[in-house]
Amino acid sequence: MNLARNVDLKITKTDKFKDITVHFDFHLPYVEDDYLAYYVLSDLLGEYSDRYPDKLSMTKRKDLLYGAKVEGNAEVFRNTLHFSLVYHFLDPSFITDITFKDDIAFIEETLFHPSFSPKIIEEIKLNYQDRVIRYLDKPGNLLNERTKEELAKDHRLFHDQCGDKRYLLAKTDLIKVQKAYEHLLNDAKIGIYVLGNVTEADFMDLKEWGLSARDDILFDLSPVRLKEHGYVEYQKDISQAYLRIVYNCDTQSDPANYFKRLVANTILGSGPSSRLFKIVREENSLCYSIYSLIKRSEGLAEIVAAASYVHIAKMCSLIDKIITDLGDKGPKEEELMVAKTYLINALNANDDTAKNIIDHLIANDIYQTDLTLHDYIEFIKQVTWDDVKGIVSAYRKKGTFVLRGLDDEKNR
Repeated sequence: MNLARNVDLKITKTDKFKDITVHFDFHLPYVEDDYLAYYVLSDLLGEYSDRYPDKLSMTKRKDLLYGAKVEGNAEVFRNTLHFSLVYHFLDPSFITDITFKDDIAFIEETLFHPSFSPKIIEEIKLNYQDRVIRYLDKPGNLLNERTKEELAKDHRLFHDQCGDKRYLLAKTDLIKVQKAYEHLLNDAKIGIYVLGNVTEADFMDLKEWGLSARDDILFDLSPVRLKEHGYVEYQKDISQAYLRIVYNCDTQSDPANYFKRLVANTILGSGPSSRLFKIVREENSLCYSIYSLIKRSEGLAEIVAAASYVHIAKMCSLIDKIITDLGDKGPKEEELMVAKTYLINALNANDDTAKNIIDHLIANDIYQTDLTLHDYIEFIKQVTWDDVKGIVSAYRKKGTFVLRGLDDEKNR
């Protein structure tokens, strides 16, 4: 149901879940100075409103709705700000004293009548600082941030995706948060995804919300081209070393290529019996953990590991050899079969969660496709030995980033 231009309501009727999920997905052009204002909103909307301006009254209202939940999130996706607000309600058919109109009224109250105050905003900002400190205290996360800072020399998106934006705290005040809120409601492209035992008739009240037409948002999905960064090392007083290796893959984000990359990555380093796990960890005992991942919208791949610093050089050499062998000789038939079976089973399992079903619908909108779970499975089945060989042979290493554990060396 189209509520206005670029304000779309999509309902997936199902009785397989006890909850009804209403997921609001907002997209706006990304402006760095405004990011923290949207982060504040992601923590504020659904938690404070005119009728429920404090945690006690809001908690009481949620409890009366049989434990209604609200989850907010603000992140950067390529050139856009991706803001989500997700409501979960118990299916009213299980109860007698709450109707779905009560749930819709709660959404309207929290979405259109938030309570703004300097005190609440300062509290959320303090919580943000604490979250960033805890995040960076984990060495793997710290290396991820340092890697993005280095790659930001090539492309702005890595700077935008950095998780530490504490430099925006002083710029973020009540006025900025209120302006961000107005921008969100009046200008963002909005997708409303509903999953549960409901119909369009249950949402007719949304037409009275007066959401206006807004411009389309164009996503930059072109592959990122990285320069050569060589070997970059950082140091920290920790008990082991952490490794990230970044590759260009030279592939587009269209579905066929994406699923070829997915299968290839499963064989290389993300499946239960991947080459990286078997050869680097099990056969050679060079690391504590190792895995690979792909970044669909950027056309990049990464290998991540934790090990003693003394093993890093040997690990890197062995990883190079594994990628060269897989790119030159292709996978074994058994590896290909196991990877495809693993992915198909994972997709079928994911279809049993509300979040993954809605994420699937959002991905269709972002990548302008209309694929079903069956389509995903068919794409995986069609991946061939030549496909995997071609994908991995196109890997080009662009940077090796190491967080060196000084305590590790002291203890040797």
